[in-house]
Amino acid sequence: MDCKIGLMRVAIIGVGKMGSALALGIARGKGANLVLCDHSHANAAALARKIGVRAAKTAKEAAESADAVIIAVKPADAGKLLEEIRGRLGETLLISLVAGLPLSYFRKRVPKSCRVALIMPNLAVQVGKGATMYFAQSGLDAKEIEALLAPTGIFIRAKKESEMDTAFLHSSGIAFFLAAIEGMAEAGKRNSIPYSQALSLSAKAAEGAAALVLEKRIRPLELEAMVSTKRGITMHGLRVLRKAKTKHHFHRAAHAVIKEAKKRRRKNR
Repeated sequence: MDCKIGLMRVAIIGVGKMGSALALGIARGKGANLVLCDHSHANAAALARKIGVRAAKTAKEAAESADAVIIAVKPADAGKLLEEIRGRLGETLLISLVAGLPLSYFRKRVPKSCRVALIMPNLAVQVGKGATMYFAQSGLDAKEIEALLAPTGIFIRAKKESEMDTAFLHSSGIAFFLAAIEGMAEAGKRNSIPYSQALSLSAKAAEGAAALVLEKRIRPLELEAMVSTKRGITMHGLRVLRKAKTKHHFHRAAHAVIKEAKKRRRKNR
């Protein structure tokens, strides 16, 4: 199969928060051949109209003749869905966004000829600024997945399946940074800046910090030293964060989601 996204027929089954975000991100690329499906056909049809693709009425219809099938349903619904589309999978590339379900779960429920991969994107894929970790078992599968994800942001291939548990650093982690942006915007509002302006400034601070880390490729603490001085205004805020052990709490939050991911993967083997 040619892995150019324009030649791939891709079905996304489940257009909730992450499924719709990924659909929007993939659709940013030219020539994406998408078909969407959801238990609420109205939701799938509305999103399909928005991005100019087709909506299928059933999962079987969506999977028919698809080169790749992306499933983005709740873990409790995955078994029933796989039973429904099993006969349509053949040599299809099945890509799972379903949190907590390992490869072994799918291997028991799909044809042997079906290729299975795991991906974990974050919400920002919809605006082309996302991050996705994925695990593929072959180089061909990896190329097809990367072609599919190209319009969505950056992607990192896990060397082994167990590394997928750390994908929650960026998928859940985005929520942690959103909380920080909200807190800073509220401080601006409290000090007489319109909330919308304070929110823009706070969001740009987060965007700028991320851009510096990605561009400079040096540790965040080194960059922190570039924007603060021992007796400067910024240091007054940094002292508050250090006293509150903010970095430690971020570490604990990230560890908590990774620990839960490992627990669920073991449970569903």
